[in-house]
Amino acid sequence: MRKILILTPFYPPNIGGAETFIKGLVDEAKKIFDITVLTFMPFSGYAPRKEKEYTNKGKLTVIRMNWLFDNGNAWHGVGIKNITNAMPKMLWQSYWLNRKKKFTTIHAQGFISGLVGALIKQPKQKLHITLLAMYKFNFLYRLIGRWIFSKCDKIFVEGEYGKKNVVCLGHENKIVKFTHWGDHNIFTPKKKMTVDKLRILFIGRPISKKGIDIIRECQKKIKTKEVEFEYVTKVEYSKLPEIYRRADILCVPSQYDEGYSRVVVEGALSGCAILTSDRGALPEQVKEFGISVSNAGFCEALEYLISAYPIYGAMSEVYAMKNYTNRNAEVFFNEYRG
Repeated sequence: MRKILILTPFYPPNIGGAETFIKGLVDEAKKIFDITVLTFMPFSGYAPRKEKEYTNKGKLTVIRMNWLFDNGNAWHGVGIKNITNAMPKMLWQSYWLNRKKKFTTIHAQGFISGLVGALIKQPKQKLHITLLAMYKFNFLYRLIGRWIFSKCDKIFVEGEYGKKNVVCLGHENKIVKFTHWGDHNIFTPKKKMTVDKLRILFIGRPISKKGIDIIRECQKKIKTKEVEFEYVTKVEYSKLPEIYRRADILCVPSQYDEGYSRVVVEGALSGCAILTSDRGALPEQVKEFGISVSNAGFCEALEYLISAYPIYGAMSEVYAMKNYTNRNAEVFFNEYRG
């Protein structure tokens, strides 16, 4: 059985798009591989330091380390604080773990994990990296990134926009594009049995870069008793499916260049009409079924969707059921098997 080591600073019970992606990847991989996840204790709440689970053909081991110092309640990029907080412990633990278990593949999530993976990689061992954000490369980070890429066998990125973000580091022949997926057994559309208010949903941290101010401005301009706005800024993941199902329109007004959005995937599977900003990879992600606009046109586009949401909701559902299923995990598993 192939033994895979997944290095990641972000993992449930922490909440976020990266955490959800890793959990989805692990849930599929553990069915057929021997998976070990090396990660950290949650920012808040409880999680066991070690978990084990056996499946019919595979198994999962999760090992959680303490942070070097308090990391607050969210993971933000590749700053000096995060590097010093995560890298020394991950490097030490993964080095000895790798010597003991002799993994066939190391799969690093993000650049910090990628640097650790490059340092501990053994001869004949494969190293893959998944990038779940858009990066700005100054001179130092570009040098480090090129060295990490030189050690990698495959570099997984979110779509064409993700590829364009990292081609400056070279090794284009190693880059593999992937598409997110969601659990279509729990994220499902709910047909309304009675006429209710049209519900417009925002899910994300209540900060300007996530665009919550854009939605609040739209709420002030849209004066109708038939529409209500719902802001979800912190919620347990298990409650998300019902939140999506009771929404008609999902707004993702991000004000920074983010990669493919998990919120879009889950909203589309739930049959929401999707409206996003025109930043980062969002236009590429929704071009087949949703609308992406600038800040100036956001309220006008939202008013249009209020009248046209059944059409766009149906488009989301059809596209998601064809393109956002767990079959998308095969792009990773093909490399695990290779």
